[in-house]
Amino acid sequence: MKNYIMYLMLSLFFIACGKNDDDLLCFSFDIRQCQTDLFANEISENDEIGLRESKMHAWLKSNDIDVENVKLVINFHDAVCEACDVCPQGDRYYIKYNSNGNSSFSDSLKLLNFSEENCGDFF
Repeated sequence: MKNYIMYLMLSLFFIACGKNDDDLLCFSFDIRQCQTDLFANEISENDEIGLRESKMHAWLKSNDIDVENVKLVINFHDAVCEACDVCPQGDRYYIKYNSNGNSSFSDSLKLLNFSEENCGDFF
């Protein structure tokens, strides 16, 4: 019985230590007008919020971003300009990802208004 309890406690210890919250970073980015984002062909603006979030999660994973969570805020911007590729469409994504000690994020995704956020504010 003592061995069982020791194995249980040891297992819980390894599970608890498996993910370091210091490695979790949060960012936000906007959707470009005129569907000029790299993800535009895969994520329809007409889909429901939950579906858009799950599709963005999959798209980021396919681009080697170890995503923990994705949140979409509809109509984040009250007013937007009307220029393609440089102006936001109005909605904003928030992502939480596991940096695994690497705080750099891929510039190759060319995300609009990409900025670091406080994870506690949105997740």
